[in-house]
Amino acid sequence: MKQLAIIGMGPRGLYALERLLLELSKQQLEIGLHIFDATHCPGTGTVWDMSQPDSNWINITERALVGIEQRQAISYAGCTIPEFPSYHEWSNYNQGVYAPDTFPPRQKIGHYLNARYTSIAKALENLKTFESYNEEIIDLKPKDERLEIIGHDQQWVCDALVLTVGHQSTVLSDQLQSWTSHVAKHHTPQLFDTSYPITQLETLKNEMEMTVGIRGFGLAMIDVMRYLTINNFGNFKVIDPSTFETVYYKTQAQGLKIVPFSLDGLPLVPKPLNEVIDVKYQPTDEELEHFKTEIEAVSQSDSALSHLDFLIQPIAQISARVYLELKDDAQLHHLNHEFS
Repeated sequence: MKQLAIIGMGPRGLYALERLLLELSKQQLEIGLHIFDATHCPGTGTVWDMSQPDSNWINITERALVGIEQRQAISYAGCTIPEFPSYHEWSNYNQGVYAPDTFPPRQKIGHYLNARYTSIAKALENLKTFESYNEEIIDLKPKDERLEIIGHDQQWVCDALVLTVGHQSTVLSDQLQSWTSHVAKHHTPQLFDTSYPITQLETLKNEMEMTVGIRGFGLAMIDVMRYLTINNFGNFKVIDPSTFETVYYKTQAQGLKIVPFSLDGLPLVPKPLNEVIDVKYQPTDEELEHFKTEIEAVSQSDSALSHLDFLIQPIAQISARVYLELKDDAQLHHLNHEFS
């Protein structure tokens, strides 16, 4: 019997597992399945970890999660894996087109993904051909036309491998390397070279006298800011649910000072409030197809590129069309498609 391993049971691994089981069911085949995941909650990966605080929100709207569809029931190796609802059905999602969009905590998505994986593992738990390991895999090696999977204290051999490891660490920039050296030399400032897990900042959020610099105005900055400012001294309060207008209130004085900075000093662009506004900015199917064609033409060319015009031009055409069609919803202007 062929042995297949999936290393990494985050959302990618879960999708791969479901598609594999569906295909094996159609062909009435059974193989040895070995699932490896280093986290405590398979199905979630680190991004959707169920233990992270509620202050970590997803960065797309809950409305956009319509793509997480229902899984049909699967008959595999004499076992029945039950159907599993779509995310919207599971979460009882119901929102009108004029209602403000919501951005749920990441751990909420994690609970959904973990439950979806668990429904598979429970259905197959008595199969001798299905094994799940809470293991970190540190190396892979070819072995007699097969693959050897190496953990910290154990090895396995398989015929095929699906590697779905997700986000990987990156090399620190020259600036961060210099800051790391400075901290190592002086032992006084604290430096966090990554924003996550956000709970590593727990000792900072309730400090009375401290200045915290945050490098970058990206999405991770929002998570950090929210986590640090929702503390024993204050919180946010929505004063207009229709627009999410919010005020920050203090219950007592605190000396924590937060200094965010970036190369251009510009904050993120706000997302559209609701579906009615959002659809005004959507490219048409024809525009997306044209954009795809332009990118494919460049990718299949042997010519070296020294500029980004192949991206800027098709995007500019879409942006000009959207802006002009906004009419009174945009700032007063005298632009046309050629001059825009």
